[in-house]
Amino acid sequence: MGVKQLTSLLARFAPSSITTPTATAIRGWTLGIDSNIFVHRFFRGTERSRDSERRHLQGMYNMAMHLREQDITPVFVFDGNERTGDKQIEYSKRNTAQAKVVEEFEAEIRRASRILVAERICARYLQEEDGRISGNLGVCTGAIGRNAGESGFSFGPISELSLDQSSSEWNRQSEDKVRHSAAQLSDQLSREDAVGMLEDLAARLQAKQRQLGKKPTISERLDRLELSTWELLLYQLGARDSIPSEQLLPADPTHSTLQSLRRFSDERLQALRRRAQPLTYAHIDECRRLVAALGFATYTTDGPTESEAVCAALTRAGVCDAVCSEDLDVLAFGGPRLLRGFGVPRQQQAGQMILIDLAAALDELRLSQTAFVDLCILCGTDFASTLEGVGPVTALELVRSFGSIENILATGKYRTRDFFCYEQARAIFGMPVELPFASRAEVRPMAESPTDVLDALLPLRAGSGKGGATQDGCDPFGQPIL
Repeated sequence: MGVKQLTSLLARFAPSSITTPTATAIRGWTLGIDSNIFVHRFFRGTERSRDSERRHLQGMYNMAMHLREQDITPVFVFDGNERTGDKQIEYSKRNTAQAKVVEEFEAEIRRASRILVAERICARYLQEEDGRISGNLGVCTGAIGRNAGESGFSFGPISELSLDQSSSEWNRQSEDKVRHSAAQLSDQLSREDAVGMLEDLAARLQAKQRQLGKKPTISERLDRLELSTWELLLYQLGARDSIPSEQLLPADPTHSTLQSLRRFSDERLQALRRRAQPLTYAHIDECRRLVAALGFATYTTDGPTESEAVCAALTRAGVCDAVCSEDLDVLAFGGPRLLRGFGVPRQQQAGQMILIDLAAALDELRLSQTAFVDLCILCGTDFASTLEGVGPVTALELVRSFGSIENILATGKYRTRDFFCYEQARAIFGMPVELPFASRAEVRPMAESPTDVLDALLPLRAGSGKGGATQDGCDPFGQPIL
């Protein structure tokens, strides 16, 4: 979201506009919080709560308490349910990405069911074997990693007794159905059927391995580990005289091949489950009601108005000192100061916040706010596509030379991409905003709602973890509520 590559452009051509304030430096500030960004972050974040279905509320509560401890006054601005219809490109990208995540999730459910079948095969046919399944033929799993990757290989039925295909639903009910089918299948398999199924899976994975690029994704690396597992099981079942040398990797002293595959598949499935679950307006409204119950000023935008536009207007009016957001559109909306990286895990951004000063940026770039908006549009925003062959540096040179997009197009040298609706984007960035609050006195925190109201939204609040950068890279506002 936001303006593509604008931060790197400013770092190169307007370095004095970017500073790295400490937590102490922003104590006492009033911040306009672009709240939907944080709701998304907490909703998609690490499941470390016993009540994972409320992780978005957990994150918002911990963030709010951290702000209070730091003597920072937040104004939580949320996007309304009726967003602008002018973000067709961005919405299309998000829908495509979400469909891909659901596809990956379903593929990982099927992998988990295959692992369950393999575990039952081991229990039925290898109980009296010499123990090699948990011994010296383990694989090194350190290279698998814990980060989500690109789309995995989607298997069809794994045998003539095929497992039921998972539904398009993200929820655990669909997983349970597939796992139940896997259990039923494994109980029906003879030793010969088990060998045939594993032979089929190994052949499919070998074909997939031959198509790998230089940088295999996490799903493709899991495919490799799965292939090693099936080769080992075939050897244990007497269908192989030896294991292909390319499948023998250095032993992991703590996990067998099958145990390692189960562990990494479970982690992958957990991550994809969170990403595949749809974030609804009901989740966002729950967060709004929670911070309001905590006594903080809140506002939900009306109609097509964007939350970052409201935050920018509040900052221009002096109600807020800066906008707290990751969205660089704030600058195109005229936000005087943008605070990025607030509470971002240390491993992601070195534990540093950055503060971007719009006036300093315009001065160093030698642009007016109107020309700067055109620069942002040419870099790429949620509201319009760009010109072919024009990157951020070229866009800056063109705006400096010609002053406007119309003058650039008049040269006849540049072709527009589909949906290059620059006039529409300009109108959105220049749309007048009615201030929901007129002074700092109106946004001062008030008393919390009664305990029963807060506990109805987020039980056991007293055990919340406190915000702050963490060494392990986990979200500091995503700590468990115990």
